[in-house]
Amino acid sequence: MAVQAKCKGAASDGAQGVRALALDGLGNLYVGGDFAQLGGQPRSRIARLTSAGVADPVFQIDIFAKSARLTSGPSALCVRPFLAHGHGNGWEDASEIYTFADNIVKGGPPLPKLERPEFDAATGIARTKYKGDFTEAWVYFTTAGGKWQGRKWNFIQCNVSDTELVARQRLPQGTTAFLIYGFKTVPGTRIHHAASDVVVLKP
Repeated sequence: MAVQAKCKGAASDGAQGVRALALDGLGNLYVGGDFAQLGGQPRSRIARLTSAGVADPVFQIDIFAKSARLTSGPSALCVRPFLAHGHGNGWEDASEIYTFADNIVKGGPPLPKLERPEFDAATGIARTKYKGDFTEAWVYFTTAGGKWQGRKWNFIQCNVSDTELVARQRLPQGTTAFLIYGFKTVPGTRIHHAASDVVVLKP
């Protein structure tokens, strides 16, 4: 399905704005047009919003991190290793899509953003700065190697302050990769899912 549209806040030298929106039936929303910005943020003619929790085992986890780093402007990333493949109809279980759309169209609050995590080899503690509204956060880590799809992931809860997420325990020796993932708990559900870049300690 494609919808022809123009959107306030999308602009470029030609100032043509958004020309099309498309849902692919899998929870992904694509925005295309003659724009270099969306909502004041740098974008290059196309933007993609993937519903939170796109940790599909068909794809390698580091592909998402590499793609996020290569965007021309700020990006939001969410990787959830324990999420079963599946979702509800349309946008019913992906509140992040509404948050994203409201931010672009109405100037509402943006999705949370986590910086690339830091790892202190001396203490074994992982931490990251963030902007957003979280009530809970976890470090997901793996000690396995080989193909990402076959790695087993474990987790450590983080202490949550206004600006930083810090692991409550040290990562075990032999950790090969980790990321930090946060969300906000509201009555009956969790919202504002977001994840950091994946930090590879041992290829």
